[in-house]
Amino acid sequence: MPYAVRSLFSSSIICICLFGALLVTGCAGGDMAKVTINIGNHVAKTDRPSIVDRILAFLTFSTRLQADPPSVFFKRIDLAVSGTGMETIERTIPTDTGEITLDVPSGPKRVFTIVGYDDGDSRIMGGIATKDLAPGGNEIISIMMGDLPFAPDFVNGSSATGGPVTITWYYTDYSDPAGLVGFRIYRAPDTQSYTNPNDPSLIYLPVAIGRKENFGDNFGYELIFPASGLTPNRYLYFGVAAINQYGEGEPVFYNYFYC
Repeated sequence: MPYAVRSLFSSSIICICLFGALLVTGCAGGDMAKVTINIGNHVAKTDRPSIVDRILAFLTFSTRLQADPPSVFFKRIDLAVSGTGMETIERTIPTDTGEITLDVPSGPKRVFTIVGYDDGDSRIMGGIATKDLAPGGNEIISIMMGDLPFAPDFVNGSSATGGPVTITWYYTDYSDPAGLVGFRIYRAPDTQSYTNPNDPSLIYLPVAIGRKENFGDNFGYELIFPASGLTPNRYLYFGVAAINQYGEGEPVFYNYFYC
């Protein structure tokens, strides 16, 4: 066999082998990673006793029992997984185990956000973890949970006729919750007649998010809505939620009549 033909034949065999190896690797691992989320006893603050613990403490004069898992606090635990190049995955973590396993698209900086709800469906505790996932990987992620910040207890609106609307909020004792990082502002579609701002038929969507310094200081925070985006003689609906290292707390809702 001529040398040139042998060389071409050898190169072709090498390419076929490499391509086959890539196919095998891709089929074995794919572009997904298996991830187990575990809450376990990872609770940053343990002074929120369950009803059962409080009864036991009353009857036995004992201290609070250590919850394992901390889902004893919660009616529901939600998980959201997000990241660049993927659709957000939403799951509910079983409250009896505090653990869930799921497949997540591989990639950098996958964000795992969990929120625990009380019996009134209010967000009370949360946790956030970020992890790079390799294709075909198998990861166990333990997420520390902590108390979510409570919403401002004062929200107000002001405007001149036909001018911009300024939404103002603060904590009445001018003392921010410990660890407060920022705020997320929501707005629902305007209405011609009054609707309770807590009405579940109102669909609030986020319109702004930022560090608390971007909105002011603990003596008063504000966000201005330009007049060009407002219609006179309408009820405007807003929501304000506080954010700390563990996530976003329960929002407070407010309505303002714009004339």
